[in-house]
Amino acid sequence: MTKNRSLGFWATTYVCTALLGVALALTYVGLEQPVYYWDFAAYFDTFSQQGTLLVQSPLEWLSHLRTSIATDDYSAAILVPLMPFHIIFGDSRFSYIAGTVAVYLVPTALLIGRISYLEAATGTSSCRSWLTVWIAAFLYTPFWAATLRGLPDIAGCFALCAAIYFLWKSRFLTHEPVISGIRVGVCLWLAFVLRRWYAYPVIGVGISAAFFCFLRAKDRDFPALRNAAVGSLCAILVVSEPR
Repeated sequence: MTKNRSLGFWATTYVCTALLGVALALTYVGLEQPVYYWDFAAYFDTFSQQGTLLVQSPLEWLSHLRTSIATDDYSAAILVPLMPFHIIFGDSRFSYIAGTVAVYLVPTALLIGRISYLEAATGTSSCRSWLTVWIAAFLYTPFWAATLRGLPDIAGCFALCAAIYFLWKSRFLTHEPVISGIRVGVCLWLAFVLRRWYAYPVIGVGISAAFFCFLRAKDRDFPALRNAAVGSLCAILVVSEPR
């Protein structure tokens, strides 16, 4: 498959999946009883407040966002990609849920489906196999349970999955180690920025990556083994640093 055809395929797959996801969100919101979601309304309320502030005063919104990222455990950064939905479709419950599905849930499902398919695929590709993996990833209940309640936790899953994908694609940094390392670092940083509590899975991914990189390097030349050992030691020191 050529690069243009591949981009076209993924763009089409994303659009179709997003439309299906938005339709499911519309159905759920239409049947939802408001009395049941108030325990999960914190981010929905913040979505409305942030969108209103953005329209009224963009500079004040940026200042508030910077403060939220610096001080809040549950920062407003996770809602920034959802602001276009607020501007275009308003601050309704459906706008918020649909935005979370389109921006976070669908890319996460496609990414997990992609990793699973490539890991399990044999020499020949199969449309039926990809369809099966896509259905399993898209309809994974834990993704939808939190998202439909109004919790955007799936955003952290997307960032962490992207980091794992770049690690896996580079064969644990044995191919294109510099650019792949930068990609992994950006994804892990993004997960932490979206919510501070994602620091724990970020640490887990970092330690696991150092471990597997070390195992990959031990069968290569001495400089590679030395660099892997130094990298692993740095990861351990960073993780063990007292806060």
